[in-house]
Amino acid sequence: TFVAQPRVHRQAWRLRSFSQDMHDRGLRPSSRILEIAQEVASPDIARALGVSPGARVILVRRERLADDRPMALERTLLIPACAAVLGADLERGSLHEALADLGYRPAVARGTIRPEPAGAEDAETFEVPLGEPLLVETRLVYDAGGTPVEHTESRYSPRRYVLDIE
Repeated sequence: TFVAQPRVHRQAWRLRSFSQDMHDRGLRPSSRILEIAQEVASPDIARALGVSPGARVILVRRERLADDRPMALERTLLIPACAAVLGADLERGSLHEALADLGYRPAVARGTIRPEPAGAEDAETFEVPLGEPLLVETRLVYDAGGTPVEHTESRYSPRRYVLDIE
């Protein structure tokens, strides 16, 4: 017999930052930075973000936590104009708030949700067996003016996270 932690539900049809979503549930959001770098955008990412082929984009990889419990692994690519966001506190603060402070207020997202087997990092982070199905959300976030600013892949264990759809 064991006591399972309740799953966190997120309304998949609404664009909300992870931080705001956790605050609204009475949980304390935080992140652990895994990597911050520049990388050359793949042709698909360059096209999606509206940057020149071969442009360098900003990579932010984070483990997203709620009350210090791992909830998601995120890999975010930002347009070069958002590089100043790296001066923000991305461990305790919201990336979307930092983007808004730069004049890029996230307003709309389009994406997909697909199953994918847990790799080694996923299995260790979420304490699940290697190969266990995960929910993987890929989304492109646009600001209020329609400029694509963020491409994010979020990996969730369905043991901890549920996406609600309306």
